[in-house]
Amino acid sequence: MARWRDAAVVVCAAVSIGSSACSDPDADPTDETGSTSDGDDTTVSTTLSTTTMGSTTPGTTADDTSSESESEAGSGTEDDSGSTTTPDGECNNSGECFEADEPICVDAFCVACDQAGGDAACLAKDPTTPLCNARTHACEGCTHHAQCPESACDLATSTCLDADIVHVDGDPGCSDAGAGDEAMPFCSIQTAIDGADPAGARVVIVHPTTAAPYAEALVVAAGTIALLGAEGGNRPALSGTLEDPWLTSAGVDTRVYVENLRFSNNTDAIAMSLGEAEVWLDRVEVVRNFAGAGGGIDVHDGARVQLRSSVVGINGSAGVPNLRATGMGTTVTAVATTFVNIGAGFQLQCDADAAVTIRNSILVDQDTGVTDCDTADVTYSAVDSGFVGDGNVVIGDLDVAWFVDVIAADLHLSPEGAAEFADIGVFVAGDYPLDIDGEPRPTVDGTPDFAGADIP
Repeated sequence: MARWRDAAVVVCAAVSIGSSACSDPDADPTDETGSTSDGDDTTVSTTLSTTTMGSTTPGTTADDTSSESESEAGSGTEDDSGSTTTPDGECNNSGECFEADEPICVDAFCVACDQAGGDAACLAKDPTTPLCNARTHACEGCTHHAQCPESACDLATSTCLDADIVHVDGDPGCSDAGAGDEAMPFCSIQTAIDGADPAGARVVIVHPTTAAPYAEALVVAAGTIALLGAEGGNRPALSGTLEDPWLTSAGVDTRVYVENLRFSNNTDAIAMSLGEAEVWLDRVEVVRNFAGAGGGIDVHDGARVQLRSSVVGINGSAGVPNLRATGMGTTVTAVATTFVNIGAGFQLQCDADAAVTIRNSILVDQDTGVTDCDTADVTYSAVDSGFVGDGNVVIGDLDVAWFVDVIAADLHLSPEGAAEFADIGVFVAGDYPLDIDGEPRPTVDGTPDFAGADIP
């Protein structure tokens, strides 16, 4: 059975109760890291060069320093305006540190989070910004699931989920009547979803099968559900012919997070029907759902959908688009995503009520300009034609030589594709930091990047 998140992409370690640090051995050493230290909800106690036993703070003498008990308590004096100040310092607690790169109060001075306890200090100051970014020295919220190795990131709020964790593995040894732990995982993904508290959150770790892929029509209609493919092996797959979509969402308060899963070969229904809910698709493949009534992703009824480093390809058939967005309040945002179509259907379709934003992506079709979404905001992308936007590069009709195997929907870039799509995208701070395979993307704001999901 594959271990959960045992890939070399991330190395995570618990640093304190209720918080964690996560580092990437392959990433730039200036990326987000954390270090352990004691902390509470107002100030972090540590030792810096500004104060040492038996010495005084710079700028004072032994006669004008506060008593030892006052210093340890962080007490201050009241000025004429009635506000409290710390003698020869600038803060009594971290709530008085307002500079982003010096957010933590240590011994009456505001300092960088990585000098004052890392993630633990940030969590103690504000649970909504629990991660210490060693590059910016600031406390930040999570932007991807690897930053929350003990659960998953609630991407809508940038906080680590307080959630129970269950495992699914469709190979022999599983049981839908079991505990859903690694020793006895569930057989069915839907069983894991159904067992969640509808008012709470659940993380479902989906392990790849060695025999037949999963063949389930998943429905998420309440609560917060994170469906995360186990790292370190083949991408777990849902594949086959069903009468219903692979994934259906409903409920305006529902949140669905999907990472590292493949949905393919459903020829009797559209691959995903995403309504009402907030849905994030990271490193997801939605491919080869193209014959009969098949199709790609249908976003409707006010759903809010984000695609990051994902592939939506070879899904369109006659009258059925690769991606469709309709209805008031419906939004689709796609960053570093590959859209490829070879069928007779639309590549992209939307109505005037839906908002579609695409950046750093590939949109290419066998027939140039097969789109019906004039209102889409497309920038820094490789397009076949028709999309006027900052940084776009028109590349013309699909050339199958750009990808490893278009017919099999292996849309990794070939050497020809690597040359074609290099430096079209531009990384923006806060973008998802991994490509479709979990390889690191640039992490410096403004750095040129490949268009699409894959970095070859």
